[in-house]
Order: sequence, then structure tokens, then C-alpha cells
Amino acid sequence: MSDRLGMKVVVVGAGIVGSAVAYRLGQLGASVTIVDRAFPGAGTSGATFSWLNSFDKKPRAYHLLNLMGMAEHRALAAELDLSDCVHFDGALMWERVDANARQVAPTVVTGHAGFVGGVAGDLTTELATNGLASRIESCRRLGYLIEELTPQEARSLESEIDFGRGDVPVVYSMPNEGWIDARGVAYRLAAAAVDRYKAELMLGKLVVRVDPRDGSGADVVLSDGARIACDVAINAAGPESGRLAAASGVALPVERSLGVMFVTSSAPVRLRHVVHAPGVTMRPDGATRVMARVARFDSQVDEGRPWSCADSRCSEVIAAASTVLPNLRYGSIESVRVGVRSIPGDGVSIVGTASGSPHLYHVITHSGATLGPVLGRLVASDLLLGAPPELASFRPDRFVDSGTASGSR
Repeated sequence: MSDRLGMKVVVVGAGIVGSAVAYRLGQLGASVTIVDRAFPGAGTSGATFSWLNSFDKKPRAYHLLNLMGMAEHRALAAELDLSDCVHFDGALMWERVDANARQVAPTVVTGHAGFVGGVAGDLTTELATNGLASRIESCRRLGYLIEELTPQEARSLESEIDFGRGDVPVVYSMPNEGWIDARGVAYRLAAAAVDRYKAELMLGKLVVRVDPRDGSGADVVLSDGARIACDVAINAAGPESGRLAAASGVALPVERSLGVMFVTSSAPVRLRHVVHAPGVTMRPDGATRVMARVARFDSQVDEGRPWSCADSRCSEVIAAASTVLPNLRYGSIESVRVGVRSIPGDGVSIVGTASGSPHLYHVITHSGATLGPVLGRLVASDLLLGAPPELASFRPDRFVDSGTASGSR
């Protein structure tokens, strides 16, 4: 164990995952360099919904890891005084049921697969309601705390939300959930790694690949040809993690998925909870601003062509959000954020080294907002203290065993 202390580690990516890994590695005595093409939190961490949850996340090992992630956020918030960035005010979710049409208006839930749709169809009211209810029951079987409220009870939590006029039979409350300013958390973690543990921060540098060194260790190769020698490199490059793995000779099944978030101007609204309502998902974004997502717009995003706030779809988002939070009609869209998520082939995180490539350690997940801090602690332990059992289900070589991808090439 002692021969690992002082290990030279290069962390590629300063999002919430990479910054958490760097912070915990430094805390355990590693010599850490963080390399990012922009600045901490500039990528997906700054353009994500950042819902802290383990709602309907499967399989069980992944659900438990996300529960650990939620708990780790509470501990980290106390450790680094992140009360302005980490909020555990709960989440509310409901569907509207049209008793005459015998249909349910779908509620889109941003679930563990990134962008997960709700249910709809020509069903009886009871069966239609069970579309969401079945997911709720699945969570409860795992011991996940979900309460059932009447709309009147829900109004005591969020007095300005319109919960419908008799067409919402039940509002589900997840009191242990929350949201974060992921860019803020990433920056504070990176800053703490530098200030407390003498990490080196290299910004504006693009990593093109990681080469093995003769004997042991790695060279992290930058786009300008410079090379950084280290004992191990951490691939926490977020949306570029699949590309970096492939360029470094490791084939992993990682896809890129785009999502678009809309942030309103300051408006005369009060909102504390994460809200999953029919047609729109919302959460607070500070200073009476609201972040909103309308799922159907995700498929219209072009990564290379950002949307203007004058785009007509911004007005559609305000209209949809105003059906739930009426005073948002007095606001406008102030910014549009496009995030690119890395989605592992089986939908759950990839953590560890692939066979034949011990010099390159991968931390790839699309639940980075929830998992970043706990992965930081577990990865640091994995490299410096010994393999945590919590990571056993997430190793890259599971794809080798299944034939999905080759571990090295």
C-alpha cells in the first residue's frame, strides 16, 4: 500500500467526476495533474439537469451506487461548505389523467438512461396511471422512499405550482432527492485539490491519447505534441471519453447523447423542488431562475449549432413551463445549454482499467451529477488502498466477457 502513495496521476477532464477523483487522490497522497481543454465544469457538468436521485435506476448494484452518491454529496457539502451548490429539497412527479378520454398525459422523467420517456396510450385510467405507478413500485421494492400526496398536500410544499383541476389523482414526492450546481461543485473540487493537496491544473489543453510507457506508466499526449509522464492516467473526459479510450487503444461501447436545457430569466416565482410534470421537467437554478427541459427538443439539437434565445422553441418552453408554474409567463429564456453525455453500452458506469491497459483508468458515466463525488472516493481508494467491492459490477472487462467490445487492441 505504501508504495502507491506519491503515485503520479494525470486526470483527463475537470468536470464533476474528474475533479472529484483528483480531490480524493490528492487527499490520499497522490501527486495529481488535472488537464482540461477549457476550465473546471465547462463541459457537460455545466449543461446538465443535475438531478440527485436513484429513481428507477437498475440493476440493483447501480441503484445502490447512486444511493451512495446522494449520501456522498451530503458529506462533501459539509466538508467543502457547498451549501450554495448542493440542494436536497426533494422532487415531485405526477401525471394528468383524462377520465373522459381514458388516457394519461405522459410525464417525461430524466432517468438513469439519460432521457427516458413516460407512458401514454388508449388505456383505462387505472392502467394508464399504472405506467408511472409501476416504476414507483419498482423503486419501493428497493426501499426507495417515495410518498404519495394529494394535490392539496403537494401545494403545501409548492404553493405556486398548478397541479391541475381534478385531473391529477396523486403527486409522488421523493423527499431525499435534490439538485446541484454541477459546474460550481466541479470548480470547488478542483480548487480544493490545488489549494489543499498541491494538484497542478493545466487548462486549455487537449489530450489526444494516452500511450503506455516501456516497463510501466503512461505518457499523456497533448494536441501540441507535449507529453506528460505519469504512473496512471484517468479517463474522465466526459463526452470525449469514448474517443480518448479508442485513440489510446481501448475499445469500449460508449455512445454520445445530446440534451438541451433552457434557463429562464429571473421571474416572480418560488420553486424549491425538482419537478417532473406532463410535458416539462424543471428545477430551480438560483436567483429565481428556473432550468427547464422539454424532452422532444433533445432530438432537434445539433451539437455544432447552438440555439439562440430568440429561437421560437424557447417561447414553447416558456409556454409549457407556465402551465405548471404560471408566473413563468413573465419570464423569458436567458440561456440555452446543450450537454453531451457519454452513455456506456449497457447503461451503467464503466470504472477501472481494461485488460492489457493498466496505465489507463476509465471513469465513464452518464450519472455524473449524482455519482461524481462517490466515484471520486471509490476510484482513489481503488488506486491507492485496494479494490472497493462497490465497483465490482462496473469494470470495463465485463464487455470483454459479453463480447460487446475488446478490452484492448
